[in-house]
Amino acid sequence: HVRHRLSEGGVFCLWLPAYHLDTATFRAVVATFLEVFPAGTLWHAQGSDYLLVGAADALVVDPFALARRMTSGAVAVELANLGIVGPSDLLANLVLDPDTIITFADTPVRNTDDNALLEFIAPRRLLANPGEAELLLTLEESRGTTLGFFRPEPSWLDDARSARSARGSAIRSGLFFSTGRTQEGIAALREAAAANPSDLFVEQTLAANQRHADELARAGRIDEAIARYRFLLDVAPGRVATREGYDALMRLAE
Repeated sequence: HVRHRLSEGGVFCLWLPAYHLDTATFRAVVATFLEVFPAGTLWHAQGSDYLLVGAADALVVDPFALARRMTSGAVAVELANLGIVGPSDLLANLVLDPDTIITFADTPVRNTDDNALLEFIAPRRLLANPGEAELLLTLEESRGTTLGFFRPEPSWLDDARSARSARGSAIRSGLFFSTGRTQEGIAALREAAAANPSDLFVEQTLAANQRHADELARAGRIDEAIARYRFLLDVAPGRVATREGYDALMRLAE
Protein backbone atom coordinates (compact mmCIF):
# COMPACT_ATOMS: atom_id res chain seq x y z
CA HIS A 1 0.00 0.00 0.00
CA VAL A 2 1.73 3.16 -1.21
CA ARG A 3 0.40 5.47 1.47
CA HIS A 4 1.75 3.30 4.27
CA ARG A 5 5.21 3.33 2.70
CA LEU A 6 5.46 7.13 2.71
CA SER A 7 7.70 8.83 5.24
CA GLU A 8 6.33 11.70 7.30
CA GLY A 9 5.61 14.57 4.92
CA GLY A 10 6.08 12.24 1.94
CA VAL A 11 4.32 12.86 -1.37
CA PHE A 12 3.20 10.39 -4.03
CA CYS A 13 2.91 11.38 -7.70
CA LEU A 14 1.08 9.31 -10.33
CA TRP A 15 1.36 10.02 -14.06
CA LEU A 16 -2.09 9.96 -15.63
CA PRO A 17 -2.23 10.37 -19.42
CA ALA A 18 -5.60 11.44 -20.82
CA TYR A 19 -5.15 9.98 -24.29
CA HIS A 20 -7.07 6.79 -25.03
CA LEU A 21 -9.34 7.51 -22.05
CA ASP A 22 -12.85 8.89 -21.93
CA THR A 23 -14.21 11.18 -19.21
CA ALA A 24 -15.89 8.39 -17.24
CA THR A 25 -12.72 6.29 -17.05
CA PHE A 26 -10.50 9.25 -16.16
CA ARG A 27 -12.97 10.24 -13.46
CA ALA A 28 -12.91 6.68 -12.06
CA VAL A 29 -9.11 6.71 -11.84
CA VAL A 30 -9.18 10.00 -9.95
CA ALA A 31 -11.87 8.69 -7.61
CA THR A 32 -9.77 5.58 -6.91
CA PHE A 33 -6.74 7.74 -6.10
CA LEU A 34 -8.78 9.86 -3.69
CA GLU A 35 -9.77 6.81 -1.66
CA VAL A 36 -6.12 6.59 -0.61
CA PHE A 37 -5.20 10.28 -0.81
CA PRO A 38 -8.36 12.30 0.03
CA ALA A 39 -6.50 15.61 -0.27
CA GLY A 40 -5.18 14.76 -3.74
CA THR A 41 -4.63 17.29 -6.49
CA LEU A 42 -4.48 17.08 -10.30
CA TRP A 43 -1.83 19.00 -12.25
CA HIS A 44 -1.44 19.55 -15.98
CA ALA A 45 2.02 18.58 -17.24
CA GLN A 46 1.92 19.01 -21.02
CA GLY A 47 -0.38 18.08 -23.86
CA SER A 48 -2.67 15.35 -22.58
CA ASP A 49 -0.43 14.39 -19.66
CA TYR A 50 -1.55 14.97 -16.08
CA LEU A 51 -0.12 14.27 -12.63
CA LEU A 52 -2.10 13.13 -9.59
CA VAL A 53 -0.32 14.24 -6.43
CA GLY A 54 -1.23 13.04 -2.96
CA ALA A 55 0.20 13.02 0.54
CA ALA A 56 -0.44 11.00 3.67
CA ASP A 57 -1.69 14.10 5.47
CA ALA A 58 -3.87 17.05 4.52
CA LEU A 59 -2.29 19.41 2.00
CA VAL A 60 -0.74 22.42 3.72
CA VAL A 61 1.95 24.44 1.91
CA ASP A 62 4.26 27.07 3.36
CA PRO A 63 4.32 29.67 0.54
CA PHE A 64 7.60 31.19 1.69
CA ALA A 65 9.37 27.83 1.71
CA LEU A 66 7.93 27.13 -1.74
CA ALA A 67 9.24 30.43 -3.12
CA ARG A 68 12.69 29.81 -1.61
CA ARG A 69 13.00 26.33 -3.07
CA MET A 70 11.85 27.48 -6.50
CA THR A 71 14.63 30.08 -6.68
CA SER A 72 17.50 27.80 -5.60
CA GLY A 73 20.20 26.89 -8.14
CA ALA A 74 19.43 23.70 -10.05
CA VAL A 75 15.71 23.77 -9.24
CA ALA A 76 15.35 27.29 -10.67
CA VAL A 77 17.19 26.27 -13.84
CA GLU A 78 15.03 23.19 -14.39
CA LEU A 79 11.81 25.12 -13.78
CA ALA A 80 12.91 27.93 -16.11
CA ASN A 81 13.37 25.34 -18.87
CA LEU A 82 9.67 24.57 -18.42
CA GLY A 83 8.66 28.24 -18.51
CA ILE A 84 8.13 28.38 -14.75
CA VAL A 85 9.86 31.32 -13.08
CA GLY A 86 7.74 31.81 -9.97
CA PRO A 87 5.00 30.30 -7.80
CA SER A 88 2.23 31.75 -9.96
CA ASP A 89 3.63 30.02 -13.05
CA LEU A 90 3.78 26.75 -11.13
CA LEU A 91 0.24 27.06 -9.76
CA ALA A 92 -1.14 27.86 -13.21
CA ASN A 93 -0.69 24.12 -13.83
CA LEU A 94 -2.93 23.16 -10.90
CA VAL A 95 -6.19 22.01 -12.47
CA LEU A 96 -8.06 20.41 -9.57
CA ASP A 97 -7.33 21.45 -5.99
CA PRO A 98 -8.51 19.47 -2.93
CA ASP A 99 -11.95 21.12 -3.15
CA THR A 100 -12.69 20.81 -6.86
CA ILE A 101 -11.19 17.35 -7.29
CA ILE A 102 -13.84 15.86 -4.99
CA THR A 103 -16.63 17.23 -7.15
CA PHE A 104 -14.96 16.03 -10.34
CA ALA A 105 -14.49 12.51 -8.94
CA ASP A 106 -18.13 12.06 -7.95
CA THR A 107 -18.62 8.55 -9.36
CA PRO A 108 -19.14 5.12 -7.74
CA VAL A 109 -16.84 3.45 -10.29
CA ARG A 110 -13.35 2.42 -9.13
CA ASN A 111 -10.33 0.80 -10.73
CA THR A 112 -9.62 -2.33 -8.67
CA ASP A 113 -7.63 -5.55 -8.91
CA ASP A 114 -10.94 -7.37 -9.36
CA ASN A 115 -12.31 -5.39 -12.29
CA ALA A 116 -9.00 -4.31 -13.93
CA LEU A 117 -10.92 -1.38 -15.42
CA LEU A 118 -7.95 0.61 -16.64
CA GLU A 119 -5.96 -2.42 -17.76
CA PHE A 120 -8.53 -3.37 -20.38
CA ILE A 121 -10.23 -0.08 -21.34
CA ALA A 122 -7.08 1.79 -22.43
CA PRO A 123 -5.90 -0.92 -24.90
CA ARG A 124 -9.40 -1.29 -26.31
CA ARG A 125 -9.47 2.43 -27.02
CA LEU A 126 -5.99 2.54 -28.53
CA LEU A 127 -7.27 2.94 -32.08
CA ALA A 128 -10.63 4.43 -31.12
CA ASN A 129 -11.64 8.04 -30.66
CA PRO A 130 -12.87 8.26 -27.07
CA GLY A 131 -13.45 12.01 -27.20
CA GLU A 132 -10.17 13.27 -25.78
CA ALA A 133 -11.07 16.90 -26.46
CA GLU A 134 -14.31 16.41 -24.52
CA LEU A 135 -12.36 15.01 -21.57
CA LEU A 136 -9.85 17.87 -21.58
CA LEU A 137 -12.65 20.43 -21.79
CA THR A 138 -14.43 18.74 -18.88
CA LEU A 139 -11.25 18.98 -16.83
CA GLU A 140 -10.80 22.66 -17.63
CA GLU A 141 -14.44 23.44 -16.92
CA SER A 142 -13.88 21.82 -13.50
CA ARG A 143 -10.71 23.85 -12.86
CA GLY A 144 -10.78 25.78 -9.61
CA THR A 145 -9.18 29.05 -8.56
CA THR A 146 -9.07 28.58 -4.78
CA LEU A 147 -5.70 28.09 -3.13
CA GLY A 148 -6.77 27.53 0.43
CA PHE A 149 -3.93 25.15 1.28
CA PHE A 150 -1.43 27.99 1.78
CA ARG A 151 -0.61 28.74 5.40
CA PRO A 152 -0.18 31.68 5.78
CA GLU A 153 -1.63 33.28 2.67
CA PRO A 154 1.12 34.94 0.60
CA SER A 155 0.85 38.42 -0.88
CA TRP A 156 1.04 36.98 -4.40
CA LEU A 157 -1.99 34.72 -3.95
CA ASP A 158 -4.26 36.88 -6.14
CA ASP A 159 -1.68 36.74 -8.94
CA ALA A 160 -1.60 32.96 -8.62
CA ARG A 161 -5.39 32.77 -8.85
CA SER A 162 -5.32 34.92 -12.00
CA ALA A 163 -2.61 32.68 -13.43
CA ARG A 164 -4.73 29.57 -12.80
CA SER A 165 -7.75 31.18 -14.42
CA ALA A 166 -5.76 32.41 -17.42
CA ARG A 167 -4.17 29.02 -18.01
CA GLY A 168 -7.57 27.33 -18.00
CA SER A 169 -8.98 29.84 -20.49
CA ALA A 170 -5.92 29.48 -22.73
CA ILE A 171 -6.17 25.69 -22.81
CA ARG A 172 -9.91 25.83 -23.46
CA SER A 173 -9.24 28.28 -26.28
CA GLY A 174 -6.86 25.87 -27.98
CA LEU A 175 -9.35 23.03 -27.60
CA PHE A 176 -12.15 25.14 -29.04
CA PHE A 177 -10.06 26.16 -32.04
CA SER A 178 -8.97 22.56 -32.67
CA THR A 179 -12.58 21.36 -32.73
CA GLY A 180 -13.89 24.13 -35.00
CA ARG A 181 -15.60 26.14 -32.25
CA THR A 182 -13.95 29.35 -33.39
CA GLN A 183 -16.11 31.93 -31.64
CA GLU A 184 -15.78 30.14 -28.30
CA GLY A 185 -12.04 29.91 -28.91
CA ILE A 186 -11.83 33.65 -29.51
CA ALA A 187 -13.79 34.44 -26.34
CA ALA A 188 -11.67 32.10 -24.21
CA LEU A 189 -8.42 33.47 -25.62
CA ARG A 190 -9.55 37.01 -24.90
CA GLU A 191 -10.30 36.01 -21.29
CA ALA A 192 -6.89 34.39 -20.94
CA ALA A 193 -4.97 37.32 -22.39
CA ALA A 194 -6.83 39.76 -20.14
CA ALA A 195 -6.10 37.70 -17.01
CA ASN A 196 -2.43 36.99 -17.74
CA PRO A 197 -1.02 38.13 -21.12
CA SER A 198 2.39 36.58 -20.31
CA ASP A 199 0.95 33.09 -19.77
CA LEU A 200 2.91 30.41 -21.66
CA PHE A 201 -0.21 28.84 -23.18
CA VAL A 202 -1.59 32.23 -24.20
CA GLU A 203 1.63 32.85 -26.12
CA GLN A 204 1.49 29.40 -27.72
CA THR A 205 -2.10 29.93 -28.83
CA LEU A 206 -1.37 33.40 -30.20
CA ALA A 207 1.66 32.07 -32.06
CA ALA A 208 -0.36 29.19 -33.53
CA ASN A 209 -3.03 31.59 -34.75
CA GLN A 210 -0.38 33.86 -36.27
CA ARG A 211 1.11 30.90 -38.15
CA HIS A 212 -2.37 30.13 -39.46
CA ALA A 213 -2.76 33.74 -40.59
CA ASP A 214 0.57 33.52 -42.43
CA GLU A 215 -0.55 30.30 -44.10
CA LEU A 216 -3.70 32.03 -45.28
CA ALA A 217 -1.60 34.85 -46.70
CA ARG A 218 0.69 32.44 -48.55
CA ALA A 219 -2.39 30.76 -50.01
CA GLY A 220 -3.51 34.12 -51.39
CA ARG A 221 -6.35 34.52 -48.89
CA ILE A 222 -5.18 37.97 -47.87
CA ASP A 223 -8.48 39.27 -46.52
CA GLU A 224 -8.83 36.27 -44.20
CA ALA A 225 -5.22 36.66 -43.06
CA ILE A 226 -5.77 40.36 -42.28
CA ALA A 227 -8.93 39.53 -40.33
CA ARG A 228 -7.04 36.92 -38.28
CA TYR A 229 -4.24 39.38 -37.53
CA ARG A 230 -6.68 42.08 -36.48
CA PHE A 231 -8.32 39.60 -34.11
CA LEU A 232 -4.91 38.81 -32.60
CA LEU A 233 -4.12 42.51 -32.20
CA ASP A 234 -7.47 43.03 -30.51
CA VAL A 235 -6.81 40.16 -28.07
CA ALA A 236 -3.17 41.04 -27.26
CA PRO A 237 -2.33 44.51 -28.63
CA GLY A 238 1.07 44.59 -26.94
CA ARG A 239 2.47 41.45 -28.61
CA VAL A 240 5.41 42.59 -30.75
CA ALA A 241 5.46 39.55 -33.07
CA THR A 242 1.83 40.10 -34.02
CA ARG A 243 2.39 43.78 -34.82
CA GLU A 244 5.45 43.01 -36.93
CA GLY A 245 3.62 40.26 -38.82
CA TYR A 246 0.61 42.49 -39.40
CA ASP A 247 2.74 45.36 -40.72
CA ALA A 248 4.52 42.98 -43.12
CA LEU A 249 1.17 41.62 -44.31
CA MET A 250 -0.21 45.09 -44.92
CA ARG A 251 2.85 46.00 -47.00
CA LEU A 252 2.27 42.83 -49.02
CA ALA A 253 -1.39 43.72 -49.52
CA GLU A 254 -0.64 47.20 -50.91
